Amino acid sequence: MKPASRCWLALFAMMGCLAPGVARAGYEMPCIIDGCQSADGRYRITAEPVGKITNHGPNQWNFVWHDATANDTRKFPAKGVSGGQTHSQFFIAPDGETFALFNHVTLWYPGKSDMHGATKLWGDKPGTPKDIKHEAFSRRIIIYRKDGIILKELGICDLLTPAELESVTTVFTRVHWIQEYPEFKAWKKAIRPAYVFCQVSPDYTVLEIHAVAPRGSREKTGRIVRVSLTDGSILPADAKLSQEKTPVRPFVGPAEPPNDEPKAREGFVPSLDPVRVPGKFGGPAPKPASDLKLPKAASQ
Repeated sequence: MKPASRCWLALFAMMGCLAPGVARAGYEMPCIIDGCQSADGRYRITAEPVGKITNHGPNQWNFVWHDATANDTRKFPAKGVSGGQTHSQFFIAPDGETFALFNHVTLWYPGKSDMHGATKLWGDKPGTPKDIKHEAFSRRIIIYRKDGIILKELGICDLLTPAELESVTTVFTRVHWIQEYPEFKAWKKAIRPAYVFCQVSPDYTVLEIHAVAPRGSREKTGRIVRVSLTDGSILPADAKLSQEKTPVRPFVGPAEPPNDEPKAREGFVPSLDPVRVPGKFGGPAPKPASDLKLPKAASQ
């Protein structure tokens, strides 16, 4: 490793240790794939580990799709999921025919992930990828059929402009290609990174993110990107959507754990219907409510 790279790596390590809200220096949140259910509670998609799951793998998962009305449960091997570290979020469509996996900033690996893998992706400038098309940056959003067959995969090259791609950076096991929403300043403090990196429609079919701002841009919050979670198409950011398809804050309840202890964070039980029902700390997952008050939005 070049001396300059060592200096940058040491700096990033120091920043990681000093970042507010990190429970312990060097602490890593265990791998998770949070499930989701349709707004009416009929359809559900979750993930189950195959054997022991470790922070960096190699790991294997099964997906479990369930129709509560028909009492139909289907389990199948998870395709497209990183074999290494992952902190992902499911979204399922109202008809249960499709579901999507959102892998926000964690680098994708076919097998075991590398804690310092980002440095191997650096070019001449530390932190900047030398190959923006590397598979580590792929599979940010994966669209599946209800039987687990992949319909579409979207990586950062599919979602960002050339100018935005030049501003992408990598650190440890992360690729920074999106930004927190303005109300969140420290994503490491969040119960779930997905909660601060996106918004989602109440019917779980439209995902919204803020792309990283191009270097030199006066716009600090980044361009809004909206993606259909049923077919992977890119939607106009200024399109008028119905209330159930207008992205909102992807969770209700507290954004952060009650304290910085690892057991507080790891004791969080996420809701399968996070737009409507808060998760709980150290308790059973709550049942969804039926009285969601949707934000005002223009009709299609």
